[in-house]
Amino acid sequence: RRLDSIYPLSQRLQGVDIKKRDALYFAEILSEEAENLLIYFDAPYIGSEEHYKINNRKQMVFSSHTALRNRVEKLRQKNICLLSYRITASDSMRDNDITDYKLRDRLDELYLNQGFWYRLKKFNNNKEQVEILISTVPFCGAKPYTTPMKEVEVV
Repeated sequence: RRLDSIYPLSQRLQGVDIKKRDALYFAEILSEEAENLLIYFDAPYIGSEEHYKINNRKQMVFSSHTALRNRVEKLRQKNICLLSYRITASDSMRDNDITDYKLRDRLDELYLNQGFWYRLKKFNNNKEQVEILISTVPFCGAKPYTTPMKEVEVV
């Protein structure tokens, strides 16, 4: 039904480079050579990074959200950076004592009052799951990240 939308989408994606790599590794490479890019990071879930698999084995594939934020700080001078985090803990996260509030507190430690913008959105149209998009620049519907997440009502 929507085949007529494929061509315009393919035109917009011309020249887009999509990488599937560890965010810190990729950010380090970009910090040396990138300029005038929109860079999107789908960061691992805070507190459950060890659940990611490499070659069917669970192992830590991401070392530090603080290191990612620091790399984004370097990249933001010449680029637009957008980060995505889930702020609603899954059942398995809650089983490991990772709550929604712990996730939000950690995001506040990283991004609150650091010149970032954010927008909350439903994750896969699920009312229970919410993600936060954090940006180095204002974007449609974004608010300055100047209020702690525990004070933000998720609707």
